[in-house]
Amino acid sequence: MNINDAMQEFVRYAKLFDLKNPDIMSRFHHTFRVIEYAKDIARSEGLSDKDVILAMKCALLHDVARFRQFKMYHTYIDAESFDHGDEGARILSSNKFVNRYTKDSSEQKLIIKVVKNHNKYKVEDGLTERELLFTNIVRDADKIDIMLQYGNEINGKFILNPSYLKPFQEKRLYKNKAVTGEYEVTMRTMAFIYDMNFKFSYEFIKENNIINDKVELLMSHSTSLGIFEYLAKICNEYVDERIEELSK
Repeated sequence: MNINDAMQEFVRYAKLFDLKNPDIMSRFHHTFRVIEYAKDIARSEGLSDKDVILAMKCALLHDVARFRQFKMYHTYIDAESFDHGDEGARILSSNKFVNRYTKDSSEQKLIIKVVKNHNKYKVEDGLTERELLFTNIVRDADKIDIMLQYGNEINGKFILNPSYLKPFQEKRLYKNKAVTGEYEVTMRTMAFIYDMNFKFSYEFIKENNIINDKVELLMSHSTSLGIFEYLAKICNEYVDERIEELSK
């Protein structure tokens, strides 16, 4: 199946849910933006046309469980509903749902692995090199869109909890269950830089000024200006280091 037919099949599935609901429609649009980022990453890595299409199909299906999640629980918080990666893998595996997108059994297995792992704090052990490649493409594409689209609004002033600096000090992701408020969401998305895999991703962050824009937002709602200036410095330096490292 070509990518256009796959996208049309996905649209038919999505229409089983209430796309007039802005919360559901937002995830629909997110999916198609992630497809474009996955395509760009795959091309930047020199993948074949066939593998670029496969990366796009993985992205197309990465949030397939989100529609059911919101319909059932009226939330996208996995801790209050289900792990949407695990549930997505279950949906794709049940009743040969993934057959709608590819008849190739090796591609089916890979897509299911990617969907299962795309949202995890840490990718599961035992993935093949190829499974890990496509998983990382979708993880990066997903994070790029979240960084650009989310964590861009803070209402009122906040007092910085020093514990929220720890992921930056340790160069790691936040654990989602610890993120409870608007400014924490902004900082959580900034920390995505510590779990990206491709030069394209870091260049996109730099070219779109994502770190500086989020730091300016944080500074405009806090008195901890020096801390956030330091945060901007170490994040931007890390992005530059990763671009240099991935250019070799």
